[in-house]
Order: sequence, then structure tokens, then C-alpha cells
Amino acid sequence: MVTLLHIIRSEKGAVSFIAAMGFLVFVLATGIAVDYGRASLVRDKMQHAIDAAALSVALAPQSVCGNDTACLTSLARRYVSLNFPSDYMGSDFSPNNVGVDVNIGGEEVSVTIDVSARAPTSFMSIAGKNDLEVRSDVTVTYDLPDESEEDTETVIEHRDYADMDVLFVADGSGSMGSQMCYGGDWTEVGTREECFCEDEYERDYGIDQYNWGPDAECRGREQCHEITEYECVGGEMITKIESLRRSSRTMLDTLFLTEGGANTTNNRLALVEYDHNIKNATTTNFTGNYQTLISKINQFAATGGTDGGKATQHGKNFMMGARQGEVLKVAVILTDGANAGEASDNQQIAACNAMKARGTIVHSIPFGYPEGFDSIPDRIKRVFLECASGSTRSEKLDNYFHFPESGDDLTNVLEGIIVTTREVNVTPGGDGDEGGNVRITR
Repeated sequence: MVTLLHIIRSEKGAVSFIAAMGFLVFVLATGIAVDYGRASLVRDKMQHAIDAAALSVALAPQSVCGNDTACLTSLARRYVSLNFPSDYMGSDFSPNNVGVDVNIGGEEVSVTIDVSARAPTSFMSIAGKNDLEVRSDVTVTYDLPDESEEDTETVIEHRDYADMDVLFVADGSGSMGSQMCYGGDWTEVGTREECFCEDEYERDYGIDQYNWGPDAECRGREQCHEITEYECVGGEMITKIESLRRSSRTMLDTLFLTEGGANTTNNRLALVEYDHNIKNATTTNFTGNYQTLISKINQFAATGGTDGGKATQHGKNFMMGARQGEVLKVAVILTDGANAGEASDNQQIAACNAMKARGTIVHSIPFGYPEGFDSIPDRIKRVFLECASGSTRSEKLDNYFHFPESGDDLTNVLEGIIVTTREVNVTPGGDGDEGGNVRITR
């Protein structure tokens, strides 16, 4: 018999209620930690980007901007954008969010860079908090060069940079003939459905498996998926291979500090263009001859399949013969699609590891994925993250794994690789135009 006293003293319901509430609190706390963790990652990436921008502005040759505040502002914003993708971790960052304050007083220049963005939330959005504001700033102060010592142009020519040997392994497969946006933004305009048949079609139709009309009959299992369509707004549509030519020419000009179509440095470039084979006409070992390299870059063409393993191995052989001693060795590996098979993947990773073991900095570039990092096929991510320098995944993603979504993004990435490598690795001493006494405060 259940008495009133028994009901009052029973704690079964209370324990269940307390357990349920405890679990709810645990889930909410975990969710909030995840949201703040994402915001923390965005801030770390942001801090890295503005630190790199501050150093690049401080160490840039006087011939780049001099004391022009508008130029220094533009330069700072450019370097922030190079190191902080606009959709990083879902944030709403854009170059318009970069505040730059330049103060020139006497023989000293002070540049303050301030960046803000909003990181989206998942769990906190349940309570109406859809994002978290992330902000970071840095100030770099440096001395102007003593213009009384030498003519500025003479100083720039003799700036005490370490010499560089740069290897560029570039995809010239058939898919590089597809169109992309250059000088504008890919804007989503809608979606369409694309279908294909898992099994063979009725051969009498003579229809390509992946291009069949509305009246074609699929005799097997039909598979359909939604494809997002984009439009190039504010730019021009060109082929990926033409974008590669333009970006490569900019990279070469930056590497050689070109004046009048000539190399003004001791730097050298090696080219390996590839499809399923090495393209000998556009491949060359290390050379400092500007005209030779421009001629080969202008001949880049989109043909054939993709064997990045063979191409990277070929480039590794060039790199093994690169100059030794105080020479910066950099390899840049670019593709817009997966290799022909796993054997090529493994060969590519092995070649990258061999170069890194001998002190080469390796940058990897999956190119032309307008929907960002998540749209890059997992197989390409695996190979190119393995190839990239850096001891951790976050270090690779921050510094050595790049995924330019458009043609002008590729230009910025290739130029940025040369500039940041050269500027951050300036050898001690020099002729005085480094400004000296670079001080960074946060």
C-alpha cells in the first residue's frame, strides 16, 4: 500500500530531474566552449595576419611606398588579406574591416593595424546570440632611412637580402582550360540539378554518360545532385591557365625586382609545367634569365591529365641541385585537381618530404575552388597538407597551405609568398635602408 508519507519521501523523480538538468547544463557549457573556441581560432589567425602585415610594411623597401600614407595603408590591408581568408572559420572578415593609421613624425614611422570580424556561433544562437565579435590590433614603429648617405635607388639595389632559389611546379592539365573570375568576385546566382547514370546507357543512343538530354533513358541507377552556379561580378572571365600566366609573371617580377625586363637580383626560378607528363617546352632548371622564363610562362597551356607526383619528383631533382649555403630555397606546388591515382599522390608526398628534409620551404596551392576550403576534395587536401611545410595542421594552414578562389587571389598568393619569404628573412646588416629598430607592440 502506497501511503502519502511514502510519496512525499520518494526521491526517484527528484534524482531524475536533477540528472536531466545537470546534463542540460553540461551540454550548454560544452556548446558555449565550442563557440568561444571558434572565436579564439579566428582571433589567433587574425593576430598572425596583422603581425605579418606589420612586419612586411616595416621591412618593405623605400621604393615601394616611401612616406606615402595611402600606399602604406593599401600595403598593410593587402598583407592582412593575404594571410586572413575572407571566410575563415565562417567569419565575415573583409578588407573593409581593416583599419590602418599611419603617423610619420621626424625620422620615425608608426603604423597601427586594427582588424575586426564576427565569428558565427552554433549553440549560443539558440539563445539569440548569433555571433561573437573578434578584434585585434598591432602597432609597428620603425626608423626612416638616412637619405643623406646614398641615393635611395642605389640603396635598394644593394639591400642585403638572402638570395633565393624558387621552384614552381604548375598544373597545365586540361581542366586548367575552364573559365574563372579574374579581378572580380564570384557571386552565387542560383542552383541547378545535374544527373548521371551509374550504369551504362543504351549504346544505341550514343550518349555520353555525363551529358545526356531529357529524353535519354537511364537503364541503371540515376544519381542527381545540386550544383551551385556563380557569376563573375566586377571582373572578367578568363581561363585558369591564362590566370596562371598572369600570376606567374607577377611572381617573376617580384622575385627578380624587375627593371626594364631584367633581373636585378641574384635570385633564380625553376619551372615545371605538367599534365600527365612533364611539358619539356615550358620546363627549365634554375635560371636567372628573365626573358627565358617569361617566354616559357607565356607558353603555359591546358592539355592532358594530371600527374603531380611525376612533376614534383622532377622538381625535387632540380632542387637537389640548387645552390647551397645562405640561399633561401622555396618550392611552390599548384594544382586545380586530383592526381591520376594513389601512386602519384604518394610520389608527390615523398618528393615534398625529401625537399623539406633538405631545408626547402614548401608551399602548396589547390587552385580555383570558389566555395573555399570545405569545397576542396579531401584527397587533394590530404596530399597538399602533407606536402606543405609546418609541423602542425594549424601552422600549415596559417602559412604554407593556400587556396586562392579566384585569379587575382592567385596573383596575391604567389606574390605574397615571395615577399614574405624575402622580407622576413632579410640577413643582418645591409646598407641602411631597412630602417632598423623595428618595434612591434600590441
